[in-house]
Amino acid sequence: MEAYASIENETLGGLMPQPMTFSKDKPAPEVNCFWMFRYEAGDENPTTIPPLGPSGNGEQGDLASQCYPVT
Repeated sequence: MEAYASIENETLGGLMPQPMTFSKDKPAPEVNCFWMFRYEAGDENPTTIPPLGPSGNGEQGDLASQCYPVT
């Protein structure tokens, strides 16, 4: 748990949708970012949809994530 609680503002180089910080004795933080994809019947692979605003995880290209507003 000590190691888990030491993780601060981590994106794992874009493999996390947003910077994550974990705290001892608290639940994991809420995730407000995600990757958007488009898939059409017959396509071999889905295609990424670029974020409408700044990337939630600070990455560019296929790893850039989209965040929805938190109220």
